[in-house]
Amino acid sequence: MGQRWRRNWQQRGRGVTGGEYGHGREERLLAVVVVVAAMAMVVALAAVAAAAVVTAASVVEAV
Repeated sequence: MGQRWRRNWQQRGRGVTGGEYGHGREERLLAVVVVVAAMAMVVALAAVAAAAVVTAASVVEAV
């Protein structure tokens, strides 16, 4: 999903100013944003998984 959005953004940037936009600093910044967002998603998924494991363990102990 993130890669598709990034690709669309790059295509839109090239279409606007004939290839000047979407290269260089803006593209690098966008890549950093995409990577940070992906890492945040991984961290969130890990937190959800950890919470599920803790919940399952407490349920098993309760039974």
